[in-house]
Amino acid sequence: MWWSRRCGGRRGGSGLARLPTQSESTLIRYRRKSSNRDNPQNSLDRKSLRVTARSQVRSAKWQKLHKLMMDKRIKCKPKKAAVPLPNPNPYHTQLKPECVYIKQCSGCCNSPKLECVPVRTRTKTFPAMAITPTAKGHRFLKDEKITMVKVEEHKQCQCECKVRAEHCSPSQEYNEGACKCQCPRHLDRSCPPRKVCPVWNEKECRCECRDLHTCTTGRYFDVNACR
Repeated sequence: MWWSRRCGGRRGGSGLARLPTQSESTLIRYRRKSSNRDNPQNSLDRKSLRVTARSQVRSAKWQKLHKLMMDKRIKCKPKKAAVPLPNPNPYHTQLKPECVYIKQCSGCCNSPKLECVPVRTRTKTFPAMAITPTAKGHRFLKDEKITMVKVEEHKQCQCECKVRAEHCSPSQEYNEGACKCQCPRHLDRSCPPRKVCPVWNEKECRCECRDLHTCTTGRYFDVNACR
């Protein structure tokens, strides 16, 4: 009776629902997984770490790129280099040494249309051993003598156009700002439709036939009609 009054049922009855028993280690593992999965702060921390890592990598790359771009060693300026000694007769005479170590213009100009060229030079003279093999009877001897060889050393450099005015044809004009030869603007680049497969010749600034044919006796090839 006392059990029925206090617990609402019989001692052996179903007044209280039996809870499934779980081991302590299982509950701890479940709570740990649930906490990591459901806690938004943990997810935010992981995202922040990934963003921070990417930012650090990107920042390091930019710093490395800026360092490379600001490296004075790649600029256009005189730099020490091995320069071959000019030999007027290389097939019969050998010079020793073959090269000297002097300053020459080298470096980048930040444009494929520009090149590093010398604007101020000086001539330096170096002694060299000129060795010339000679035949005396059935024996081959070496004629050795000291000669003075002149080499041009670069003192000052600057970036200039690779294509210059002297590279243009008589029909072209030079565009210094664009570093190129071009046809005058007043010329019409549209070839007359009467020509068969005409093409524009940028070098000669005129319209030409694509193919030139050899005519039989008594005939000639008309460049205006391309036939």
